[in-house]
Amino acid sequence: MGNYDINLPGGVYHARAISAGAYETTGGALMLGVQWELDNEGRNTITSRDCLITKAGAVMERNIKSIREWAPGWDGVDTEWFGQHFSEFDVNLVIERRVDSYDGKEKPEVKYINPINRASHGAIPGADQKALGAKFGAKLRAFAGTMPKPIVVGSKPTMPADDKKAVAWDAFKEAFSGEETERNAEWLKLIGKAVPGKTDYTAFTPADWDAVIKAVEEYAALTLPF
Repeated sequence: MGNYDINLPGGVYHARAISAGAYETTGGALMLGVQWELDNEGRNTITSRDCLITKAGAVMERNIKSIREWAPGWDGVDTEWFGQHFSEFDVNLVIERRVDSYDGKEKPEVKYINPINRASHGAIPGADQKALGAKFGAKLRAFAGTMPKPIVVGSKPTMPADDKKAVAWDAFKEAFSGEETERNAEWLKLIGKAVPGKTDYTAFTPADWDAVIKAVEEYAALTLPF
């Protein structure tokens, strides 16, 4: 398996999933994260993130329908299923490059996930899958029109440092309500407190980003309304 390449060109790449799992953001949204290995010379990896239920409680119908096209075995309800069946996902990824507002760097991003038999459209934290099912299952069942299925314990994806950084940053953006300049300054301040003694956050390990995620959760608990 290769590594994440920040300089990966945009384009369409054949890819297979190497881990997958649902997780909840600090703000309360239900997300699906999938780590993909590209069928390119470097066997590079990249992670896609799709929102299933927003923090406001709205079911993302288009995203769920799209996921069921490239993961046809999913019933639209059981998020544990992804941890058991990610090795079955064989897709074409449409990757575009965009500037990340977090650090101002241009990076590759998964724009679309297409089944192999469909024409193309032109970065996962561990989570308690049972708890997610209990919290979000009713909304997913209401949309999918299915009955609950027996719970099967799924494997939890292990996420590389870049993906954990993205999780921390997304959660922080949800928790901070000020201007962008203030937000970025507060972000750097929070990182410094979470991982003291390290000034080059591009060299952070997954454990370092775990500490940042924890700090973001504590920050959000103090700032987000209940």
